[in-house]
Amino acid sequence: MTRWLWMVLAAAAVTWAAPAPENPFDFAAPDALTHISGNNGDSTWAIVDHGAGKSLEVTCPPGKNAWPGVTLKPAGDTWDLSKFGRMEADVVNESTEKLTLALRVDNAGDWTKNPWSSENAYLDPGKSATITVWFGWSWGNRGFALDPAKVTELLVFTTKPKKEIKFRIDALRAAGKPGDKPHGVIEALRPAGGVLFDAAAGGPHRSGTAIKAPEGAIWDLSAYDQAEFALRNPGDQPASVVCRVENQWSDGVHNCVSAPATLAPGETRTVAVPFAQTKPWDGVDKLAGSQFGSDTVYDVFVGPAKPGAGGAVDVLGVKASVSAPPAPPAWLGQRPPVEGEWTKTLDDEFDGPKIDDAKWTLPDHQWYGGWGLPDGSKLSIWDHSAIETAANAYIEDDQLKLRCEKIPPELAAKLKDVKQLDNWDGSHMTGDGVKGELGGRKYLTSVVTTYDKFAQCYGYFEAKLKPSTVTGMWPAFWMMPDRGKDAGVWYKRGDTANGGMEFDIWEFLTRFGPFRYNVALHWDGYEKNHKSVGSDRVYCRPDKDGWITAGFLWQPGKVTWYANGQVVASWTNDRVSKLPAYLMFTFPTGGWGTRGIEDESKLPDTFCVKYVRVWQNGAWK
Repeated sequence: MTRWLWMVLAAAAVTWAAPAPENPFDFAAPDALTHISGNNGDSTWAIVDHGAGKSLEVTCPPGKNAWPGVTLKPAGDTWDLSKFGRMEADVVNESTEKLTLALRVDNAGDWTKNPWSSENAYLDPGKSATITVWFGWSWGNRGFALDPAKVTELLVFTTKPKKEIKFRIDALRAAGKPGDKPHGVIEALRPAGGVLFDAAAGGPHRSGTAIKAPEGAIWDLSAYDQAEFALRNPGDQPASVVCRVENQWSDGVHNCVSAPATLAPGETRTVAVPFAQTKPWDGVDKLAGSQFGSDTVYDVFVGPAKPGAGGAVDVLGVKASVSAPPAPPAWLGQRPPVEGEWTKTLDDEFDGPKIDDAKWTLPDHQWYGGWGLPDGSKLSIWDHSAIETAANAYIEDDQLKLRCEKIPPELAAKLKDVKQLDNWDGSHMTGDGVKGELGGRKYLTSVVTTYDKFAQCYGYFEAKLKPSTVTGMWPAFWMMPDRGKDAGVWYKRGDTANGGMEFDIWEFLTRFGPFRYNVALHWDGYEKNHKSVGSDRVYCRPDKDGWITAGFLWQPGKVTWYANGQVVASWTNDRVSKLPAYLMFTFPTGGWGTRGIEDESKLPDTFCVKYVRVWQNGAWK
């Protein structure tokens, strides 16, 4: 949608007054109590006087019910709140404890698809608040596409109380206008066809001012790796300009990418601005590497190449696009990128009938701990929402594949009361204090590592990878230190302190789109002494089939990352690990930097590895 059309819509919205608030549930109605029921347990309720009107007072005793409260139903099948944009509840905490109160607005439908919008409020004892639920939003984020014309019930509830609590609902009302959204929310728009501006809709844009994303929105260009500016020089002198794609707080150097151009008098041409870094990130130079995030674009800009320079041009269009993949260097996949005394120490083409257990370790009492099911099968876990199982790692089409899927109901039933087998120190865990019960996890995935099979200090490590596509996944190729079996339990063997280091060779957050990933180093543990360097703005164009070849050159005092044979990052420092490390392919959900699984209907999803090759340099042993 062009900026011109957005301006027309915005002007129209100013003249559209919101309807007067409406009370969908009247506590003073004679039959009010017949439309109220308990929500999930032992709550009691009563209509009480409150000032000039009536309120609903709710009492929740301590117990096993996780979300006690009340459910309010319409007199008919549904409420039609289509004239409004939100629901509000005025509530009071009448307890001596702090309370979390939630308001939820429901449609009918499959409960597992969460057909509701919800919001919370946090109240100190004796305090009041208004809980506001915007239709189609939950906790400040886009959620279920609620149909306000078909609201089946309203719920007000709290968390499981440790002692009796009491709260009061003074009023409920539908308010606002359709399409309202939470205050301060910035929506990410994915422009159709990548078009950010088209002069055909309202004439050209004269350079010197930015073309901004629609008010209250940003552009998500994660499906692209460059922007193309169609420019025309209408003057009789050459015009030197710079084209920029900008994040918030751009100053022309930081938080943007740019490309210069000089147009002859009367010339029309297209200028491409790649999102990829022109100078590889190096961990020291703050201007090295990309300064730009493709998923949070605020505006595009064309202006003079130097301050005060003349030569304005017409902007005829701006469009995000995908570049052609460059030809890889001849050495890629065949040898390390630098000369040396190289010997291949690990090579797996994944062309056998099954995963080679002489090279790879699957989930079963790995360093993250083991889990046992009643049938004797083993699982492992470090993802907060998923469980790793050996069955979800396999060979197919000459590829190693890790699969993520929803936990089937029969396994979910088995997991309900399963406890962790071993504590971090290897001791047996029993009783109610056991960490990490499995019943709340939703997905099955897997991990494949060389733990106990292969570890190496220094060398060149390379894998050909095909990322997953479901938003909310986090496939990764990384390495962890291994001091060997004599070091004791896994967390001592793999400690990143005392000379150890985590190497994140390729961390792919699917919400970044297919062209961007993260590299990082972590050391000195993961708590108060934790240190790290890295960049989540490494851009790489996959090949025509979607594969990326990620390489990692580890030498004394220096590490270098490669993508499809090109240097994308490096770090030179005496702290670079001098300890052997083992390889890992992991496929978690959620976690750092993600937004959860966006669309579960797209599961199962896979992360594929075509090959892994490792070389050792005789001079670095």
